[in-house]
Amino acid sequence: MVRVIRPGVTFPKGGEILISGTTVAVTWTSPAGYQVDAVDVHWTPNDGVDWYPVAVQVANTGAVSWKVPDTYTTAARVIVTLFKDGEDFGGGISPTTFTIGGTVPVALGGFESAIVGRGVSLKWHTVFELETEGFHVLRSEQRETGYERITTAVIPSQGDVNGSSYEFDDETVRPNRTYFYRLEQAARNGEGQVFGPFEVFYRASFELGQNSPNPFNPTTRIRFTVPEDAKVSLVVYDVAGREVRTLVNNERPANHYEIEWDGRTTADRPCHPACISTACKPEARPDEKMMVLK
Repeated sequence: MVRVIRPGVTFPKGGEILISGTTVAVTWTSPAGYQVDAVDVHWTPNDGVDWYPVAVQVANTGAVSWKVPDTYTTAARVIVTLFKDGEDFGGGISPTTFTIGGTVPVALGGFESAIVGRGVSLKWHTVFELETEGFHVLRSEQRETGYERITTAVIPSQGDVNGSSYEFDDETVRPNRTYFYRLEQAARNGEGQVFGPFEVFYRASFELGQNSPNPFNPTTRIRFTVPEDAKVSLVVYDVAGREVRTLVNNERPANHYEIEWDGRTTADRPCHPACISTACKPEARPDEKMMVLK
């Protein structure tokens, strides 16, 4: 009968996070009362599918130095194999997997943007996070300079070493402009990484939105978008098409706007509560939308 002797791997035994490029000691214990001639130590990045040498035919001292590979994996293990008289005498493996991370605390997996309503939705995901508090979003209208934080507080890390997904809505953009974004890691030591720039063109068209609230008493708010610098008029009409009040009649830079109307006419009299309408247009352009206020 052949007795198989299994050493116990004590480090890394599972759950650890090892940083690429650092040197660690792989340690193990051997069963007492057995003479061992040599030891092999191997590691796997994929839970045993492939194995690579750490040390081959070294003395059974209970420890060997290992320079952690430059890779990223959450499925690493080590195996220690004992030899006696040139024969495999038994082996022991890390009980559970451990993580090998990059030399940086955050690895960005991807970044994307989308136009949503009156703003830009920014989404990104990480594939590795270690000792990070979260992220700030920076923005500029120049690729290389002029970046300012547009987040008022840190977007907190979700704390998953395997990475997470994040989202931030920038509702302070102006129509038909190109913006550049950067992500700034909020690190505990104050020296975070910066990712980017990511270029986004915020395209918008002329728009007159539905007022809110509707019906209203005594005031309501009317939103409209001016996609380019222009003279703009916003006029309220009654059901017969007669002008009730001009709310806007001036030059406006490209932007989103919101105007409050108190329901009164130019003569400061209450408007009849029946159906009325508004029309908004840049100078020398026809009315684009009509809106009914009930």
